[in-house]
Amino acid sequence: MSRHGFSEHERTSKIVSHLVDLTTDNTLSIDSIENPQILYSEDIITRITFAMSSEENFKKLHEFILEGVCAKAGINPSQVYEVIVVGNTAMHHFFLGIQARYLALSPFVPVVKSKVSVKARELGVGVC
Repeated sequence: MSRHGFSEHERTSKIVSHLVDLTTDNTLSIDSIENPQILYSEDIITRITFAMSSEENFKKLHEFILEGVCAKAGINPSQVYEVIVVGNTAMHHFFLGIQARYLALSPFVPVVKSKVSVKARELGVGVC
């Protein structure tokens, strides 16, 4: 168990969402699902290797993470104003549609090293 109460497996295979009403600052719901990418492996390095093997595989992992993030919201996407994504470096790359191969190759340098602001439609989703 980590200091946050999650096992390593739970931290890499769950997608947790917090739905917050920005007008009241109230959390409307907290939910989690299994990361749909788990179909390709529980291990993040294996997923990166899978993504590196073909553009089609990379796109599958990108689409799976987008679907996973949006799956449990249960509200009309037109009501979503902002989505903030927090995760490990590989998940950031997969979510943003950035090839994660350099995370698996020495010197293990991420493409993105700072916050990124991107419109949902650029990722291939309405909002969610």
